[in-house]
Amino acid sequence: MNTDQRTKKPWGLGEIRLPKVGRARLLSDLAIFLLKSGAEAILDVLVMPVAITAGALDFLAGPKHSHDLFYRMMAVFKRIDDRIDQFAPIEPETINRMIETIGREQ
Repeated sequence: MNTDQRTKKPWGLGEIRLPKVGRARLLSDLAIFLLKSGAEAILDVLVMPVAITAGALDFLAGPKHSHDLFYRMMAVFKRIDDRIDQFAPIEPETINRMIETIGREQ
């Protein structure tokens, strides 16, 4: 049974509901958070060189061109970042569906 424990935070965040969970759920949530953090780190490493390259190509193309490489790159990385959603809660059933979907695509 999942009951909530109310905690008053001293730094002004107000009342936050903290779920009481077992060790297995804690380990699952920790593993998911670490995987998402790793994915965010990889994304951050990729963004900089891609952004510099896209911006430089748009700059070199001159004002007659639409300068859309950089803005397309931003849109793609924004969608990826939204999918990772590092701090969103995720249920194990969702992970299983994601794994099954990836398995079917390969």
